[in-house]
Amino acid sequence: MSVSLDPSILTSEQLANKLENLSQAGKNQRPKDELKKAAQDFEAVLVNFLIKAMWKTIPDSGLYDESNATDAYTDIMQSALSEEITRMGGFGIAQKLYEEMQKSLILTPRPEQVVEQNKEKE
Repeated sequence: MSVSLDPSILTSEQLANKLENLSQAGKNQRPKDELKKAAQDFEAVLVNFLIKAMWKTIPDSGLYDESNATDAYTDIMQSALSEEITRMGGFGIAQKLYEEMQKSLILTPRPEQVVEQNKEKE
């Protein structure tokens, strides 16, 4: 059984905001903290896709009118839910991703470190 996720579930504005947050996250933080936050944000986006896909399967009860306000509230609620699920440990994707990326962080020096090392050699 395969499940396909519709990329239009996450609006382009929300995706742009997430990507901007990832790029701006932790500029003054240590690299490991920045890496952990990026992994958690990535998992939150994946969980958000999952929640939105599952939400589409719920039949409309007719209790509330379909409106832009209802859609906006639903989007906000789904985003908050996905971030909370991830914060509480989620599916473990963020932790595994962090562990794997941390290995490459240890092995790969940051550009500033390379510049500093070159200055020390001179």
